Amino acid sequence: MRLLIGTVALISVTIAALVFVALPMILDEERLGERVRDAAMAWSGQELAVDGDLDVALFPQSLLTVYRLRVGGAEAAVELVADRLDLEVDLLPLLLGRLEIAEATIVRPVLAVAGPPTEALEALAGRLTASRASLPIERITVVDGKLSSVAHTTVVDGIEGSI
Repeated sequence: MRLLIGTVALISVTIAALVFVALPMILDEERLGERVRDAAMAWSGQELAVDGDLDVALFPQSLLTVYRLRVGGAEAAVELVADRLDLEVDLLPLLLGRLEIAEATIVRPVLAVAGPPTEALEALAGRLTASRASLPIERITVVDGKLSSVAHTTVVDGIEGSI
């Protein structure tokens, strides 16, 4: 009986040590940030710039949080700046090195458009509709969003919703 308990304890300690050593290599924040940028580029055609940190939480849910992000810029007709992007990811694929996003929540985004806001919204809606089948995210939620023109006048404030 002592041998069985000792064996189970040794196996448990070995597994815990392996997880402790391997998990930081698997969940390398720089590599995860690169995967998030690649996914954004594949979907939007625009580069994602991250001015803040990237946090990883595994429990109670698997969540990647990107702080202070920007998509688009002066050369693009549309620029999106947000305080935070929460990506709920599937845990097993994440541990295997793949990024599979179940849900995205973008907090306090500001969508700045160069032309008339209605044209920009129609183009965005068309892009979302056209790429819905290839969109790697099941659900996108916007919290406290704004739409502004290049002149930085707020056109719509307090945008909330899910698609």
